[in-house]
Amino acid sequence: MFDIYVVQKANYLTPRFIIFMAIIFIAMVGTTISGGVAFTPYANISKMLIYVLVFSSTLKLIENLLMNNPHWYIVRIPDIFDARGTYISRQLS
Repeated sequence: MFDIYVVQKANYLTPRFIIFMAIIFIAMVGTTISGGVAFTPYANISKMLIYVLVFSSTLKLIENLLMNNPHWYIVRIPDIFDARGTYISRQLS
């Protein structure tokens, strides 16, 4: 996420970015836990692999959404200040 922040030259992040980060965290934890449980001797492997597929697909979806739509979550200085440097009152999210 740091590379997105640096590459896009972000000055401010919208609250939507925090929501995306929460979804990514939940999907990463879900993928890790369901992948680990799939290899235990008492696990239903087919059920756990479906969970791994769903969580990893969610991770890939969020990754693509973040990379292809930076205007959703990044606010640049020109978007909130006019050419004279005066603050423009706008909804940031």
